[in-house]
Amino acid sequence: MEPEKIGKNVEKLMLNNNITIEELSNKLQIEPQELTNKIQGKQEFCVTDVLSITQVFNLSNEQVKQIFF
Repeated sequence: MEPEKIGKNVEKLMLNNNITIEELSNKLQIEPQELTNKIQGKQEFCVTDVLSITQVFNLSNEQVKQIFF
């Protein structure tokens, strides 16, 4: 899936769960600007990001597929 589309999916997930860039970046242990770049499609989410996001939002395997693949 295209990085921009993944970013939009993560942004939607954040909005639906009322979590800010600062909160999620803290949980992912990355800088807020790095998360912003990933959401905007300027950088790709790495495997550790996907695993962390899965845990933070308690995503099912199906949800992970829909958001990232």
